[in-house]
Amino acid sequence: MSIKITTRSLLIALSISVFGCSSNSSDPEPTPAPAPPPAPAAPITYKITYAGNSLLSGYLGFVIDTKIMAEVKSQGGAALGAGTSENFAVANYVTPQVIDQLPKINAAFDPTKDVNVLVLWEGTNHIYYGATAKQAEESLLEVCRKARAAHPEWKIVMGTLLPRSEDDYPATQERDRLAVNVALRAVKASGNTLFHELADVAQDPRIGPGGTEKDKTYYHDLVHLNDAGQQVVAPIFAKSIVAVIKAGK
Repeated sequence: MSIKITTRSLLIALSISVFGCSSNSSDPEPTPAPAPPPAPAAPITYKITYAGNSLLSGYLGFVIDTKIMAEVKSQGGAALGAGTSENFAVANYVTPQVIDQLPKINAAFDPTKDVNVLVLWEGTNHIYYGATAKQAEESLLEVCRKARAAHPEWKIVMGTLLPRSEDDYPATQERDRLAVNVALRAVKASGNTLFHELADVAQDPRIGPGGTEKDKTYYHDLVHLNDAGQQVVAPIFAKSIVAVIKAGK
């Protein structure tokens, strides 16, 4: 009697063990917890430094750098953090004088910012005072070379040249400024990184073609933009500036 009970107990125990194993093997694997979302990128901090002539300097009370900064903040959105600016543009300066300024300009480079942008807009005065198109182009590129030799991290935005036709302007002014613009576009298209973006303001039909400098809607005189004209160029410069800030982080 005890042997039968023992055998039956063993059979029952074996059945429980088999069914238990079968039940455990069919249980689904636990689903792993989802990975936490990546932390949002910190806003990019930046500084914009301006170099050039009266078109950037605030000459005649038409202040362009504040217009550009407002556009940069608008176009850059939440990706951009704190931004500052410093303006070294001087009325009547020619590009070789900008080169002479480079020790001060390079000293303005702010290593605490994620990106430093140098905006260069000249060439028109250099031609006006006798430079050839090739000399004007080469001087602009020399500013870029010397700036980046001091700080390879500079992100440089170059502006194209606008028309002018005051009484004593040289007969070659329009021809040469067009040639410089063609050359600057070719440098940009070649992938050369002497400068990083071209703010091609001369392509805007309201202010860029020869003769538009006579339109009082956008020009204060035959050389300088008024507030409305600056409102045309500010978004163009800002687009290039935002592009180098976002690419340079």
